[in-house]
Amino acid sequence: MFDQFTARADDVRNIYDSTDVEKATALLLKYGIDYIFVGQNERERYSSEGLGKFPWIAEEVFRSGETVIYRFDLGGKGGAS
Repeated sequence: MFDQFTARADDVRNIYDSTDVEKATALLLKYGIDYIFVGQNERERYSSEGLGKFPWIAEEVFRSGETVIYRFDLGGKGGAS
């Protein structure tokens, strides 16, 4: 059980922190993630380079100050069209 938790925590870190778009996209698909939340905590915890990939792979659907929510959709902006 602990190993599963650790693996998932590592995957979350990779989704946010990795600059490898293919790796992040594969993990988003693996977990069926539709929305990506980027707020103050994420900006403090993860690199700006890693967070900078989201506008390229997902659609911004909400913004309030520094908080942004992206919608990930492979049929749209999230990878292949």
